[in-house]
Order: sequence, then C-alpha cells, then structure tokens
Amino acid sequence: MTLDFSVTPWWGLRDPSQVMKMALFRPYAFYNSRMSNPVSSPEKATSSKRPVGRPTAYRPEMCEQLIEAMAGGHSAEAGAAKISISARSLFEWQKLHPEFLMAIQEGRHRAVLFWESLAIDVARGKSGNSQMITLALKKETGRPAAGTMTFRRPNSLAPMVGPFRQR
Repeated sequence: MTLDFSVTPWWGLRDPSQVMKMALFRPYAFYNSRMSNPVSSPEKATSSKRPVGRPTAYRPEMCEQLIEAMAGGHSAEAGAAKISISARSLFEWQKLHPEFLMAIQEGRHRAVLFWESLAIDVARGKSGNSQMITLALKKETGRPAAGTMTFRRPNSLAPMVGPFRQR
C-alpha cells in the first residue's frame, strides 16, 4: 500500500502507523505551510475584534447619584449599594473613569460634612449617640476625633530588656 502524502491529511488516516510514518517523513513546517490554520490565518488577523465580556453598566449620571447617596453619611461601598452597584464595579470604575473617582472623593467630603454637622448638633444639646458619631468620623477621616487620647507602644523593647541582655 502506498500513501500519497501530498494529498492525504493526517486526520484522514485510520491506521496509527500510517500517521506515524507521515509524521516521520514530513517535517512539521511542510504541513503548516500546506494547510490553513483558522487561528493564525491572515484574514483572521485583519478582521476587527469584537469586545469581549459583558458591556459596562457605567453611566456618567451615576457620579451624581453616588455623591447624593454618600451625602447622607454613607461610605463609598454603602453608597454604591444604595444605587445598585457592586463593590467590585465601584473599584474597577475608579480605575477606568477619573470622573467617577472624583465623585467618590466628593462623596467622602460630603459624608464627613454630614457626620460633623451631626456632631455639632449633639454638642448643642440635640439628642444623638456621640459614640456612634465619633466612630463614623474615625472611619470616614481615618484619624481619631479631636480630644481623644491615644496610647502607643514604644517602637523598641530594648530599654525594657536592657539588664537581661546576653553579653
């Protein structure tokens, strides 16, 4: 039995030994040059690519909605949940859209304004929970409220164990 290797593709052979002979006698470059590869063909490379994945739900008007949601004292994540945005989308949109990042910063400023106004009202005698306001301000600003004492451990414990040092 003779095989015509120039016409018979490898997938047309039923006998594994014939496939092996074909692989031994013809280098890979021979097959690659004679058969078109749908993945690396030139017409595939020149075609325009379709966007991959789900289209974004981001809209520019969401910036203003987020600012208004955060103005009630909410964090960025809570404000996003209030306008039906996931936390993951919130963080991705911050990277992709600079105006969205600016809206979050504006919302944080308005949240601090909300909590500070509430603290001033409680200080003037209105009813409210001052501990809750203090915790919210700590969370929003990242620093303790004025008038609170903080205790810090020394950076080095060497003075405490000085007499017990090994010589």
